[in-house]
Amino acid sequence: MENKLDGKLILGRAQGEHYLTVQLESAGRGTRGLVAVVHLKPVQDNQAQTATDRWISRLPSGSQLMTQTTSEDAGQRSTYRVVVNAYSEEANSERIKSMMHEDGLSFEHETVADGRVTGRRAAAATGGKTLFFKSPDQEAMAIIYRDQAGQTTIVLNTISRAAQK
Repeated sequence: MENKLDGKLILGRAQGEHYLTVQLESAGRGTRGLVAVVHLKPVQDNQAQTATDRWISRLPSGSQLMTQTTSEDAGQRSTYRVVVNAYSEEANSERIKSMMHEDGLSFEHETVADGRVTGRRAAAATGGKTLFFKSPDQEAMAIIYRDQAGQTTIVLNTISRAAQK
């Protein structure tokens, strides 16, 4: 990267996990330089946290993020989130549909649990639905169910594909 700002030449480039910047300006009969080195991992982590905070802020008030896992493999980024709150399945379903639409994903279809739930959570879960979303470069699936104590869980898995060139 090369840029001029206020009569100063600014050079920058990524070098491994760091970004190096050199700012050069005239100083008397010579040149003054200022060098800055930024470790990119904390910056990326902060951006990811900001994105998560923004995502949570769009959910109904009082929603709590229980877990989030992100992985990247073969040009795909998968983000898995589990959120709980006290709102109804329907209220959460409408909010997730709205959020996915805002993020450019189209609602494709919904499936509703038929009441035959097996496994350890069978006694705790009632009803439930699965929502499917898609766009040219993303797809998402949200599972929403309410337990007998009135707590609703949203399990959202989003897969983003890198833009094809």
